[in-house]
Amino acid sequence: MQISTKQFYDTQLKSMQDLQSDVGKLQQQISSGKQLTKPSDDPIVFSQASRLQLQLDNLGNYSRNITLASNKLNTQSTMITQAANIATRLQELTLQGANDTMSATDRKAIAIEMIQLKGQLVDLGNTTDQNGEAVFGGFRAKAPVFTADVNGKISYSGDNGMRMVEIGDGVTAPTGTDGLSSFMSVRVAGETNPRSAFTIVDDAIDALNQGKSTAGTVSQMKGMVDHFSNVQTTVGSQLGRLDAQKNVNENSGLTLKTALSSLLDTNMEAAATQFSQKTLSLNASQTSFSRIAQLSLFNYLK
Repeated sequence: MQISTKQFYDTQLKSMQDLQSDVGKLQQQISSGKQLTKPSDDPIVFSQASRLQLQLDNLGNYSRNITLASNKLNTQSTMITQAANIATRLQELTLQGANDTMSATDRKAIAIEMIQLKGQLVDLGNTTDQNGEAVFGGFRAKAPVFTADVNGKISYSGDNGMRMVEIGDGVTAPTGTDGLSSFMSVRVAGETNPRSAFTIVDDAIDALNQGKSTAGTVSQMKGMVDHFSNVQTTVGSQLGRLDAQKNVNENSGLTLKTALSSLLDTNMEAAATQFSQKTLSLNASQTSFSRIAQLSLFNYLK
């Protein structure tokens, strides 16, 4: 009888301890909102959740890369748009300078405006970002990258390096264009080698300052207008690619978050029901044990 009594106490105690543990675990799941808080809760599920979280972390890195690349490309897009507007104005002035009715004085006045516009082009090419780096410098980001010599001739000290960033799983994209491609490689109809936008402007200015017609530079100016239009298109397509990948990443992120939530988050309705049931069972067990323990037979057997 003593053995049976001990077994009864041990069994009842073990049962209540298990119920108390279950109630405590459910209480923690409800308060934290997580059904798993450490690997030992469910090693297999926790491993799956860890892999999903790693993928989410990677998406976070891709998002930051897209933001950085977009910021630079948007800056370049603004500068190239302004450069295209300047090129259009330069083309208009060149057509004026080609008019046979223009006097030498008139042409010199046009040259003065062209010199000012050329200076604005140089400033656009030397645009810097928030870190003071030239956005058109390629890998050589130290500003300025466009400088004038004693004769006013513009040279480029950057390179044609293209910074690439990872924007998705196995997907990379350029962070922009360089000054060599944007300002120093204008294709002119009938010419084999590309020319600098600044050289094209200089040719027109030289002709005007000599009182000559700019008819010989009309096709060059048109080439420059077309060139900046093409650069605008290139930068725009790069921005479009970033936006498209951003949408892909956001959709993937939503899918991953849903999957992660299903693994880790507490089902509040089910947990609350179990908590109520376990609590009732624990209370009933404690009450029953207390009453049975007070029976005279058990008191006698002590």
